[in-house]
Amino acid sequence: MATTTAFGALAGSCRSFASSWPRWAPAVVEWLTGVAYVGLVGRLGSELQFTALGDAVNTAARLGSLAGAGEILVSSHAAAAAGISVEGLEVRHLALKGRAEPVDAVVIAGAGATAR
Repeated sequence: MATTTAFGALAGSCRSFASSWPRWAPAVVEWLTGVAYVGLVGRLGSELQFTALGDAVNTAARLGSLAGAGEILVSSHAAAAAGISVEGLEVRHLALKGRAEPVDAVVIAGAGATAR
């Protein structure tokens, strides 16, 4: 349940930050579940970059780009895998580039995190 604790800490940190900051700073947190390929990419003798690749990484990045100021969007799949109750939270059905089916995303922090 370390993931559940991490989600709670992240959401609490966002609320604390929001109450102490006059306006939202642009920041994206991407939480993913699934296969990711992580490592150095490039040619030897030239610049190498540390990166992550894969469908889960792309989905998390797309969710992060759609989150509004102060929001944390988590796929319903990731929330279920972490054992997080989403009862009463806003669920968005999002069409993401590169995905044939829409992704259900839960707002766990920010303006949309209030009960419906």
